[in-house]
Amino acid sequence: MKASSVIANSLRTYFYCDKFHRKRATILMLVVLATVLFMGLWRFALGAHSTRYWVAVPILTLPLLTHAIDNRFFGGVFSRFLAAVVFIAFCLKDIRFNYLQRAIRDASQAIVADSKQYRRAFCAELNNSGINTRVGYYSKLPVVSYPDGTRLGIVRQSAAGLYDVCYIVVSEKIYQDGRTVSRFLEAAGAEKIFHQHRNMHKKKSIMVYKLPIPQQQKPLPITGEIWENGGFERVSWRKSLGGEFPDGYSCENTAVRLTKANVISGKYSLFSKGMGQSFLYSPLVSPPKNNCTIVFSVLKARFAQIKYEIWKFDRHGHIMSRKLLSNIIMPNDDSLHQFQIPFHSSDFQDADKIRCYWLISAPSGAVIDDFGIYK
Repeated sequence: MKASSVIANSLRTYFYCDKFHRKRATILMLVVLATVLFMGLWRFALGAHSTRYWVAVPILTLPLLTHAIDNRFFGGVFSRFLAAVVFIAFCLKDIRFNYLQRAIRDASQAIVADSKQYRRAFCAELNNSGINTRVGYYSKLPVVSYPDGTRLGIVRQSAAGLYDVCYIVVSEKIYQDGRTVSRFLEAAGAEKIFHQHRNMHKKKSIMVYKLPIPQQQKPLPITGEIWENGGFERVSWRKSLGGEFPDGYSCENTAVRLTKANVISGKYSLFSKGMGQSFLYSPLVSPPKNNCTIVFSVLKARFAQIKYEIWKFDRHGHIMSRKLLSNIIMPNDDSLHQFQIPFHSSDFQDADKIRCYWLISAPSGAVIDDFGIYK
């Protein structure tokens, strides 16, 4: 007797040998039915973009139909009708194969082929289209997501001095007018290197643009401090953090602390390490009266993702807006790098208050110091 027949007979005996097991099998099938219905409702309500998601549906449906037919759970005619509908649906799904579903993989291969001529490259995904994980998996390059496609200046100023080129991945599902996107990116100096549809209806497509990254200027000296203690040398004891911390600064977890090892300057530097995101913020101050450049230095930040934001508050301390000024994944080295971020005073009024925030995810650690402005 074949092994499959032995297993099938064993399962049949286990489930249907007596009334107790038949009742348990019925309860089990009700749980499976509820799971299938939940997955279907989830798909139509929120969407499921992964093909792997649908593998679980037939796996759960087949034992459900087998139980229904064998036990006349829904009635003989209805059970056979339900089985036929599911069988036909699966056949039609297989026949209607999307031969363009490799578009993301093909785009990633185009990125890999083009990036061989550069020393350092990374990818940027615009408007959080949900393909950054797959692009990073196939290309093996760092991928940073940005909230919208109008912030190419942030892409450039974040990566200046760290990378040579940025590959911008755009989904046409978000940008309905591809020509507008092309004009916008090409006007910024981006070159299209890949364009392919993602489905047979050709209503979705993926595009890749190559954006050169300028080399960073020489390090800028700190000529002023709007946030006091930018060198993190004045410390105070924080009971909640279990040790010393820069006076005037705060964080929302203990992954950020002062260190005397691998300091950038002075006696202390800030050190952050952890898989999760550390949230560090400065005191609340008035914005600078004139345009300037915000600078801070980072050391030994291998593969760390560093976001820098400025939050604006009104005179009553209520938050009015938050602005992302830098977002980048550091390259695979331990060299010292100075971030140089333009600050425009016209974005703020005299009565406003501002506070800077670092959002740091550093699996291997990151050292931060020398925070100030250059006028």
